[in-house]
Amino acid sequence: MKMRLRNALWLCLVGIFVFEHMPAQGHILKEEEVRSKTYLTKKQALDKAFSDADQVTIEKKWLDKTQKKSIQDLTGQPFNQKRVKLHVGIKDGKKIGLAHFDRVVNLAHHPLDIHYMVVCGPDGRIKRVEILEFKGLQRDELVSEAFLGQFIGKNAESDFLSVASSAGSSASVQALCQGIRKSATIIKTVYSD
Repeated sequence: MKMRLRNALWLCLVGIFVFEHMPAQGHILKEEEVRSKTYLTKKQALDKAFSDADQVTIEKKWLDKTQKKSIQDLTGQPFNQKRVKLHVGIKDGKKIGLAHFDRVVNLAHHPLDIHYMVVCGPDGRIKRVEILEFKGLQRDELVSEAFLGQFIGKNAESDFLSVASSAGSSASVQALCQGIRKSATIIKTVYSD
């Protein structure tokens, strides 16, 4: 039921966008320009990320005011979540990685909804980024290995503007870069040893 309601809302938003952004010549966006595509399920993404793990556990962590402020300060974005959920890959009794799922939604300029996963190693560096679902204007480069590979090795303090500027400064690229940085920051803040 929740999924049907979300999909109906999404279709309404796309319809409003197309109607409001129709040029005077009568050109409307082509079907291939606006898309909704699922690339991976959460299970498939976790299987790819932790293929060498003995087990994957789910940890839910409550955040205190200091942690929330730290995340807000590092990302430069408001952060009001009280709890985060992370998937932890374990091999031989040791953490080999932490995965955080999130989504970026931007309806200001173009309908955009990207559901993604960020995996960091125990050192806080990004090991993998996967796009699970993309809804919005066609941006094939956002799901390409070449684009997503630019995040590998970065951590919460890294310069994410270099990734955004190399791929163009569209709202989609900027929103995704901010989201990935937020996920890396959450992992760092919750698991700073």
